[in-house]
Amino acid sequence: MVEIAGHLYPEAPKNRKRRRTIYPRTTPVGYLLAERLAARLQQASAEQAAGTNPLGLIFPSPTGKHWRSSNFNRNVLKPAYLAAGWRDAGGNGEWTWHSLRHVFCTTALFTWNLDATDVSRMAGHASYRITLDMSVRHHRRRPGPRPHRHPINVCSEGQAFPVHPL
Repeated sequence: MVEIAGHLYPEAPKNRKRRRTIYPRTTPVGYLLAERLAARLQQASAEQAAGTNPLGLIFPSPTGKHWRSSNFNRNVLKPAYLAAGWRDAGGNGEWTWHSLRHVFCTTALFTWNLDATDVSRMAGHASYRITLDMSVRHHRRRPGPRPHRHPINVCSEGQAFPVHPL
């Protein structure tokens, strides 16, 4: 979705290219991601049938519609940044939403030693070269502790992120 002059319009993802990605059935810390996502899909279908989530979205706004960027940032990202210690109360900090991609890719490549082609598919990159270029460049230029050395916070029970299981 893209917001233009206060109206939301459906728009294809980056570069107008649809991507599919994969995710583990169980995360490295034991979170049953595929099971929780399957349960959420069923719940979203039931919500759609009941009219409380008319579009059947996996992560609807409180009104059952698409999130507007400003509302998502204020109601979801800001509290998550604070909880994770990525921002202070004033909104200042070096970590961003996009940092999650870098943290994931560098962790998968350099800590879990996953194959670059698998990491590329999980990240939704067009090729493994993009993954390697972005991750190695990010890994080398960061001063101080590397992102993949930071502890990974687990989502609270019932939360998952929609992609396709391995």
